[in-house]
Amino acid sequence: MFFMMYHLIGDPTAEMPSIKAVSTWAFAGQLDYLLKHHEPVGHDEILACIREGRELPENGFALTFDHATKDHIEIALPELRARGLQGLFYVITGVLEDGYLPEIEKQRFMEAHFADYREFLEAFHAACVAAVPDKAAQAEPNEANIAAARGHLAQHKFYSTPERFFRRNRDVVLNMEEYKAIMNQMFVMLFGDEERFLRFHFMSVEDLRTMRDAGMIVGSHGHNHLFFDIEDASACRTDLAKSFAFLDTHLGSASRSVTYPNGRYAPHLEAPLADLGVEIAFTTEPIPSRADLYRYRVPRLDTTVLPTDPAAPMVAV
Repeated sequence: MFFMMYHLIGDPTAEMPSIKAVSTWAFAGQLDYLLKHHEPVGHDEILACIREGRELPENGFALTFDHATKDHIEIALPELRARGLQGLFYVITGVLEDGYLPEIEKQRFMEAHFADYREFLEAFHAACVAAVPDKAAQAEPNEANIAAARGHLAQHKFYSTPERFFRRNRDVVLNMEEYKAIMNQMFVMLFGDEERFLRFHFMSVEDLRTMRDAGMIVGSHGHNHLFFDIEDASACRTDLAKSFAFLDTHLGSASRSVTYPNGRYAPHLEAPLADLGVEIAFTTEPIPSRADLYRYRVPRLDTTVLPTDPAAPMVAV
């Protein structure tokens, strides 16, 4: 069995000309392709296999969606319902409770805002010059610096070399406080009012209830989108507990399943996940694993591995 990993679904707009999303038509084509070659497996059956120590269905698939953006209810939900499919949707609950968009999400939207990725890198470099002048040379998007980042996050095949260059600056050159300050400064300059932006781009509590009532599954993508792999176990537990409490309060009950913010598993997460009753947790790591054997490090496949033509022959995943 495999789990598909979706984020944004939709088409470029004037505000987001470089949106990294599965287009509307491609999403529909992938769903039809999956139904032609594989069998959908529901949330309850997945958890039953884990609890009982059974293997997951060999030819099965399930669909996961991170971040709870508006396109999930406006585009994904109608397509799923038309085919009798269930989706597993993972919410950054702090967006709803605190009205605050985590910096990693601000980064993604800013990357989408520029028609040319180099324009984003130039804006990032200018912000570094102002905020951290001693590190600005490493953030300059010149040929040598970009080439030097070619191996960063090599396990993820979907990043371009310029994207790896930015992420190397984020992960290695800047500390977390510097990164957050720069992202917040850039976001205000580009998009202005954060509350308006969230209302337009993210689902509301009422939207989540609509998803639940339509048979979709709602789980946690953390409360503040902390990078769990570098936070201590106590901070991770507090963040997830707050996230589940919010979902339980507003939805009655939420799936005890998690997609890791930033996608990375770490061994110190085992104890807080178990304490909170989490039954399955997904990474973005494209590593071989079986959820029925190692439920806290379940890999997901990026959508680029799937054909968008329903008539395409079956490909190995």
